[in-house]
Amino acid sequence: MKKLLTLILAATTLAGCSSGNRLDEDFKARRDASIDNRELLAPEYVPFSLGAIKPEGWLKSWADMAAEGITGHLDEVNDTFGKGWTGEIFTGRGIRKNATGWPLEQCAYWLDGAVRLAYITDNKPLVEKVNRRMNIVVDSILASPRKAFVFWTDAAVDSVEVKQHRFNNWACSHMARALLGYYQATGNPKIIDALVKGYTNIPIHPYINQRKGHSGFAQIEPMIEMYRLTGKESFLDSLRAVSRNPHFISRMEDLHKNGMKADHGVAVSEDFRFPAELYLVTGDRTLLEVSQAGYDSMRKNHLLPYGAFSSEEHLAGIGSTRHTESCNITTAEWSYEKMLEITGELRYADYIESVFINGASNVFSRDMKLVSYYQAPNHVEGVFPADIPHDPYSLVMGTTESYYYRPFGHEVLCCAGNCNRIIPYYIMHMWLGTKDHGVLASLYGPSRFNGVAGKHDTHVEIIETTNYPYDETITLEVNPEKPVSFPLYMRIPQWCEEYDVNAGENAEIVREGNLLRIDRKWKQGDKVTLTLNMEIRVVEGNETSFPQTPHFRNNRPIAKRTDINAPYACVYYGPLLMALPLKDENPNKQVEGQKWNYALDPAKVAEAKVVRRPVSESDFWCYDAPIALEVDAVEFDWRPTPTSPMPEEKVKGGKPAKITLTPYASSKFHISMFPVAE
Repeated sequence: MKKLLTLILAATTLAGCSSGNRLDEDFKARRDASIDNRELLAPEYVPFSLGAIKPEGWLKSWADMAAEGITGHLDEVNDTFGKGWTGEIFTGRGIRKNATGWPLEQCAYWLDGAVRLAYITDNKPLVEKVNRRMNIVVDSILASPRKAFVFWTDAAVDSVEVKQHRFNNWACSHMARALLGYYQATGNPKIIDALVKGYTNIPIHPYINQRKGHSGFAQIEPMIEMYRLTGKESFLDSLRAVSRNPHFISRMEDLHKNGMKADHGVAVSEDFRFPAELYLVTGDRTLLEVSQAGYDSMRKNHLLPYGAFSSEEHLAGIGSTRHTESCNITTAEWSYEKMLEITGELRYADYIESVFINGASNVFSRDMKLVSYYQAPNHVEGVFPADIPHDPYSLVMGTTESYYYRPFGHEVLCCAGNCNRIIPYYIMHMWLGTKDHGVLASLYGPSRFNGVAGKHDTHVEIIETTNYPYDETITLEVNPEKPVSFPLYMRIPQWCEEYDVNAGENAEIVREGNLLRIDRKWKQGDKVTLTLNMEIRVVEGNETSFPQTPHFRNNRPIAKRTDINAPYACVYYGPLLMALPLKDENPNKQVEGQKWNYALDPAKVAEAKVVRRPVSESDFWCYDAPIALEVDAVEFDWRPTPTSPMPEEKVKGGKPAKITLTPYASSKFHISMFPVAE
């Protein structure tokens, strides 16, 4: 333990060193704490420090737009984010009288994403904004005699919601995540002091013992990180107690038996991660298997084509008009990232890639100033005949308040805060450290990595140049400060059957499953070129009935049906979900008169023509996307109803037609789950 604490002390006293050195020392302290502390199992992969990975190209453009857009200014357009984080009691839309737990949750989301994005993009105004706010949080926790992370006014602290611990355990766990990100960025030891104080006071055990509560489980992840950072046995004792807690065990059992049908989608996306995290504490592989089985079940029963789970607040099965709450884009991404770290299974990187490349962009407007509450595979405005009442949960997305792109509102308070984590979370996991002192390129995109590798932790810069996912080729330029040997790993996605790699004459290249290992003595300017051959894939399936719960049966006409089995086909090109785009005048208004009533013959889709256009970094997810597919289709009379949005059987007859598919992410209105033509 003394070695651990020495490492931590070294990390926290490096504020005067260069940024690169401080980041290196911070990473080594967390890596070595994982590996050398035998009371806590080491994850397979260790993330590098916040700021070690910088986006380039289109990814930098997207991150900068977010920093200048919704992330950088959310507090200026809504009082929940402007005042809620201070604990000041105020009134506003969606805010209950004297309610404080809700704003804390939303603001914790926002601050967590904002602090990470600020230091990743080096956006000075945003850095100054998050520093002011995070310092108030830290100083208030240290000065307050109140319970953990409650740094509000006395009136707010004494409110009914706080006394009843409503939202607070869940909200505090996310504020702890934000504080840990802030510590990574700054190395300020006061942050750790505040976290230690918070977790000294937090009523986690009583809360977990409440039969219906699960919010306390969200404390598992930050407590593990706190144990790594401090070596305090109290954290380890609490974690072991959670693993033995009958409620925790029964909660996991319930999720498998019943919760998969009825639970809140965002909560379940996080809940299934917790047993795997406790596996690091206990070494009990049964816990790891519970998490893996949970995500496998979620993907089988609730996965939508763009990589996220259906979550109309509750898990909703598979269907063309089932929605995903934007919060679940974030939680699915983060949970997959933690599963990737813990298990080392690269399929989780594929899952991250899918939800980020496809689903994430539809959370935001193209200028990154607005956010949507929901999205669905088929998003078509105005398809119902005038004599059929508009169903707010139908294809007619955009006709009700819930589906508009906007910066705030009752329906999107959680999503408006949570969505700010999507981009930084992806960037932070593009490069990962390995147990053998190597580096893994886990998620692809233009970036610049600065970290350490090799037995003696030599500083290495790696420049990744690519227009992936619109381009098949990824080029890495390796620049160590001195020649050094270390393994460089690259992921081969599950969808890729053929690839080409060139790492120079002296490189030894071995494929291990979906992992390429490249061994050589690296020197300045060495390059690796990987080409992932993209091909057209068609995935067929059948819509499923809704979970038979009061939540759905009382609100959606289609949920009363138990025989839904409509066939559908989805088209992919490499990692990209392809869709029939419908042009929009703005994110909330589709251009009228566009045809969308087409079916696809899967056999003919494979013969589609691939069309490539110039790539623009500044407008990467534009309507005129760099990749398009010209596909033979069938035009037919498709008239959805609230209880039957897709044809019940395969389409026979119809009129031959040619349609152009573009990436799902490039349009706000689209069809991505097509009826199947015979």
